[in-house]
Amino acid sequence: MKFIKSLLSSLAVLGMTYQLTAQEAAPAEAIAAEAAPAEAIAAEAAPAEAAVAEAAMPTFEALVSFVPEIVATRKGETALTREELFQGMKPQIEMALKQGIPLTEEMVQAFAYQHAQQLVVRNVVLEAAQAAGCTADMAKAKEMLEDLKKQSEEQQPGLFAMQLAEYGLTEDKLLEQFCEQQIFEQYQEKVLANVEKPAPATEEEAQKFYEENPEYWKQPELLSASHILVQFPSQSPTDDEKAAALKKAQEIRATLAEDGSNFAEVAAVQSDCPSSEQGGYLDQFPRGAMVREFEDALLKLKEGEISDPVETIFGYHIIKAGATQPESTTSFEEVKEDIMAFLNQSKERSAVGETMGNVIEKLMEDVEILLPQPQMEDDFEEEEPEAEEAAKPEEPAEEPAEAE
Repeated sequence: MKFIKSLLSSLAVLGMTYQLTAQEAAPAEAIAAEAAPAEAIAAEAAPAEAAVAEAAMPTFEALVSFVPEIVATRKGETALTREELFQGMKPQIEMALKQGIPLTEEMVQAFAYQHAQQLVVRNVVLEAAQAAGCTADMAKAKEMLEDLKKQSEEQQPGLFAMQLAEYGLTEDKLLEQFCEQQIFEQYQEKVLANVEKPAPATEEEAQKFYEENPEYWKQPELLSASHILVQFPSQSPTDDEKAAALKKAQEIRATLAEDGSNFAEVAAVQSDCPSSEQGGYLDQFPRGAMVREFEDALLKLKEGEISDPVETIFGYHIIKAGATQPESTTSFEEVKEDIMAFLNQSKERSAVGETMGNVIEKLMEDVEILLPQPQMEDDFEEEEPEAEEAAKPEEPAEEPAEAE
C-alpha cells in the first residue's frame, strides 16, 4: 500500500478530475505546389479515409470493457462502482479520442486504476475527516466558485460553461468539491497539529548540501557586446539585396568614432534590431547563445574594439565587444540562507508527506481495488523537488536571444 503515498500531491484537490495526458502527434507538412494533381486526388479520397479512421477509432465502451460493476470494496462492502468511476473517466477519455490520441489498453488500465484509487482515497479521507468534526463553509465555497467563474468569463465569454462540460461537471458538483477541499485541509491541520516539527536545518547541513552539489553553484563565462544590425529584407535575400545591406553597413561603420564613443547613439538611429533602444547593447550571454558567425567575430575582438560588418542569416552586424566575465563559483556564504530555507522546506514537506501517507495507508488497509494493477514499482518513495530549482541562487539577467 505504499503506492498510496504517491497520491499525496493531490490531497488538497481530491475530488477534482484526473487528467489523462498523452502526446499528440505533430501534423505533417503541406505537400509542395508541384504535387497539385496528387492533392486533388487525395482530397477526393479524404472523406472516405476519414470515415475509415473514425470507424477504426475505439469507443469509450470498448476501452473500458475490463471494468467490473464493483470497482473497489472496503471491509467487504462496495466502496466504488463502475458508474461512479466513469463519471470522471468518460469525459477525459472521450476528449482524448476526439483529439485523435492513440490510447492503448495499458494506458486506459493505468488511468482507470489511478483514478479509482484517487476516488477511494477521497472517500475514506472524507469519511474520516467528517468523523473528526471537520466541516465546510458553504459561503466561502460559493465565493470561490464565483471567483473562478468570473476569471474564466473575463478570459473568454462562455469559457466556464465549456470547461465544465469538458470535465463532465456542473456548478453544484464543483461547489461540492470546493467544500470537500476545505474539509480535507481542516483534516490535515488536525492530523498535523500534534506532530512534532522537524529540527531546523543547521549550517553544517547546508554546507554538506553545498559541497555535494557543486554543479549548482558554477556560473559560466559570460560575454557581452553591443551591435548595429542592417537587416536583410527577407529570409532569402538576393545578391543585390545583400550587396545593398553590406554597403549600408560599411557606411555606418565609417561614421563610428575610433574609440566607439558614439556607438550607442548611432545604434539607436541605424540598427534594425530591437536592442537599438538600449544603444545596441545585448547584455551578458554565455557562449553558444548567439549565431556562430556573430560569436566567432566577437571572440576575436578585445573589449571596446569594433568589428567590420559581419554577415549572419539576419543581415550584417557591426559588433562592439564588451567585457567578459570569467567562469566563477558562487560562494557558500552567498547562498547559505537560500540553501537553509530549501532544506527547512524539504524537511517540513517530508514530515507532512510521511504523516499523511501513514494516515491514508491505515485508512486504506481494508480497501481492495478490483482492477488490473498497472506495472509499476511497489514502493514509490515521495520524490523531493528539484534541488537546483529551489536552492540554486538566482540566475543573472535573462539570456538574450540570438542576435537579430
